[in-house]
Amino acid sequence: MDQQEAKIKWNKIEPIKKAADKQVSTISTNNPDPREISKRKKQVKLHNGLEKKMNAIILKAFNLYQQMCATALRAEWDDIFAKHCFMIGWMDDYKDKPSDKFRGQSWTTLAKCKRLHLLTVCDQDTAQQYTNYMNVTLKKPQRLAVKPFYTCVKELGDLAPSLPCLKDQEDCPP
Repeated sequence: MDQQEAKIKWNKIEPIKKAADKQVSTISTNNPDPREISKRKKQVKLHNGLEKKMNAIILKAFNLYQQMCATALRAEWDDIFAKHCFMIGWMDDYKDKPSDKFRGQSWTTLAKCKRLHLLTVCDQDTAQQYTNYMNVTLKKPQRLAVKPFYTCVKELGDLAPSLPCLKDQEDCPP
């Protein structure tokens, strides 16, 4: 997704959509001025078009993750995706009660779905194994330059917080 710059595209579209939404809210639907009505229609059209683009980017991100999974793992991903994004009754953190709406597809739900999927695929102590590997086992190959080795290690290090660890087990003390 980083190569396709999905998040970057999303971040460029979001402020434009917010500005269009603000313009729409400032112009009354009962305004008799034809220029204001025309301006409002253009802003609504812009807002709807940008919202479609944003939804397409999110959908593409979810589809890309699914396609990157092996066929054996896709069924698990589809179950997690359906339960997490399109199930009513999840606990709303803000209201402390079950929600009556879908979570839908967003960057936060994608991250949560990816995390839940990792929990089904990886061992419970993967983060500890990773730390041990990085501290004890990892060694730079002789023929590899420092910069590419550093880039790979940095990329692995950035992914480390998403790895399952012992805190993800049920009934684990704080």
